[in-house]
Amino acid sequence: MYFCLVVYLGGISTSILFSTFEAWYINEHVNHLGLNSDWLNNTLSKAGFYTGFLAILAGIISQIFAETFNFGPQSPFILAIPFLLTSSYLIYKTWTEHSHPHLSTHHRFIAPLYLIFFQDPMLLILGLIQSLFEAVMYTFIFSWTPIISELNPPLGIVFASFMLAFMIGSNIYSLLLSDRLRPQLILVLTSGLSFFSLGTVAVVISYILYTNEFTTLLTKVCFICFILYEISVGLYIPVIGYLKGLVVPEEYRASISNWFRVPMNIFTCISLTLNQVSELDVKAFSPSVIVFKKFQFIYLLCSIFLLLTTVASVIFKQRYTRRYSMEESYKVPIGIVEDDDSLKEKSISS
Repeated sequence: MYFCLVVYLGGISTSILFSTFEAWYINEHVNHLGLNSDWLNNTLSKAGFYTGFLAILAGIISQIFAETFNFGPQSPFILAIPFLLTSSYLIYKTWTEHSHPHLSTHHRFIAPLYLIFFQDPMLLILGLIQSLFEAVMYTFIFSWTPIISELNPPLGIVFASFMLAFMIGSNIYSLLLSDRLRPQLILVLTSGLSFFSLGTVAVVISYILYTNEFTTLLTKVCFICFILYEISVGLYIPVIGYLKGLVVPEEYRASISNWFRVPMNIFTCISLTLNQVSELDVKAFSPSVIVFKKFQFIYLLCSIFLLLTTVASVIFKQRYTRRYSMEESYKVPIGIVEDDDSLKEKSISS
């Protein structure tokens, strides 16, 4: 009962974390402050950088309290409570609220789905990209530790190194923008890098099981691939936030973001539950072999998800580039989404 309550509350808080904050900021930036929409890139990139920086501090402090001071694995969760309360107070006191008129159930739940599936194909593609990429991201949280366990690393320091890679990815995003690379192309490069990283891990695990060679070198290769994957995550967070800010209509922003998370949760559950090892394997193989057999399936599935993400990113880039050039010609305001047919009619009439 207690575990179910924790999972339920965790699901609610995660949905709020990855939808409400972004929706509020984009609405404040574009609609109420009237700032240049291109500045979203800079802000989201800096947010990713400082998120990684604070996560590094959190990883180091957690390592110190959990192992050096022997306060146990529950100590990081206890330490997080005052920070959560402080941020809640700051949000309550400093954030302005721009509430919409009361919306009906149809407008909140049905209209966003109709928009995604029938009116704007770009939203459907973007939702597929987000669902698949973030499903892999959450699966990775649960699956990186056993792969590098042979190195016996301090997990807090490893987490800090992942967050450093995340910060590097955020900085690379800013550098790529300064080189005049468009965000839709960066999304393709990000998806390709993530596919290469975890695809390599899947190949290494398969090789280990095939040859039965558990060498430190191969484990280090997996660790380097994890670092590359975290760099791709650092690229992904700002670019997906920017593209959603331009493509998703303001009145549906929070609802659509949460609908995108529904298939993501389903994909994550599939990847984490369809990897059980049989009792025969437990009796026949050593613990190391069992670990790699279990996670071989996970990383193969993650590689397939990321391959589909890369393909979907290429399709999204083509559609987005076509619409972006048309919107530049017709001066379509940010937040107003038109389907491809209506844009073609405008082009023909002109």
